Amino acid sequence: MFSHTAFAQLWRNSYVRVLFWGVVLYVFYTTLGQLSSIVLQAGIAYGIAFLFNPMLNWLQKRGIGRGFGVLLVLLILLAAIVFAGFVFVAVVQQFISLFSNLPNLVEPAQKWLSGVVTWASETLKRPEIVSVVGNVDTFVQTASSQLTGYAQRLLQGVLSSSQAVVGGV
Repeated sequence: MFSHTAFAQLWRNSYVRVLFWGVVLYVFYTTLGQLSSIVLQAGIAYGIAFLFNPMLNWLQKRGIGRGFGVLLVLLILLAAIVFAGFVFVAVVQQFISLFSNLPNLVEPAQKWLSGVVTWASETLKRPEIVSVVGNVDTFVQTASSQLTGYAQRLLQGVLSSSQAVVGGV
């Protein structure tokens, strides 16, 4: 009975089916795009509930009510997030300190390299070796300054993105 209707005749055309499914996918995509933040938050909430449910069950077996257990688990989660934030800030500060002190850390290597240049020029008396070692010294200086600049820009990007993540949490 369905095979003789006008809809069945129209549905046999492959272009109509492709157009239909294209419209369905487009509507699904735009709806999901508008609901993505809600879906993401629901997914995170489900993940937290899934991960902490065994702890809640354990607390409930020990005589602690489920409502108080949820409050306790949320406080533990909040404390963990705050602790992770402090650790993250400390690590970033250590990296900033490392990269700001990088030229001072490279200075002993440069002194050693200049000693090698002096030794090579006095002992070997080969101008080629002296020029190569001098070029290496210049390379080390420029590389350390470029590395410091790159690292500072990278850490600034990490800090700005982490502020967005913390704001989202």
